[in-house]
Amino acid sequence: MLYDELLKKYNESIIENRNLKVENGNLQVENDNLKIENNNLKRIVFGSKSEKLPKQNEQVEEQCSLFDNPEEVEKDLEEQIDKNIEEITVYRKKKNKTRKAGIKRSVLKDIIIKRKEFIIEEGTKCPICNENLKNVGKKVVRQEIEFEPAKLNIKEYIKYVYKCEDCAKKENSEGKNTFVETEVPKAVLPHSFISPSLATEVIYQKYYLGVPLYKQEKM
Repeated sequence: MLYDELLKKYNESIIENRNLKVENGNLQVENDNLKIENNNLKRIVFGSKSEKLPKQNEQVEEQCSLFDNPEEVEKDLEEQIDKNIEEITVYRKKKNKTRKAGIKRSVLKDIIIKRKEFIIEEGTKCPICNENLKNVGKKVVRQEIEFEPAKLNIKEYIKYVYKCEDCAKKENSEGKNTFVETEVPKAVLPHSFISPSLATEVIYQKYYLGVPLYKQEKM
């Protein structure tokens, strides 16, 4: 059960990391578009829009204008800004304004439920008419969460050795005895007291709850 929870948390962290990377990329694109728009607006506002008019009675030489019309230039710049602006939609998770106190039932869905039923003694009579009683239903009065502290138990693996009584008597066996041993599950770490349940608890305390190893040793 603890391994499944750790795996679920790990997968959720990977998905959250990917979403943050996508959101970061979108924000960078939006920032670049805003920089382009800002530069173009500065060019429009602070750039030269018109040239000085010539004085009266002064002969004006014909020359080609770099821009035909300042209004057309501004219009072209606005179209260029509109093309460079990219619409980005960022979905943010809404936070619940009202948060109810207490433990949610969805958190308790994986906890084992132990039921304690209270039954009247056999032969109990009705307190009014002194007749037999018949069960017609039951109801849950309340629910409580019980805490059981961790326990350490030593589990010994004992294997049996069997001997064949006929092999030593046969001529082909050259008087050798045949022994057969039962199979025993392999250890998590050879020559160590560690068990799968203990290893899971140590990993859970260390990397999920952040409890140092020396504190776990004291516990």
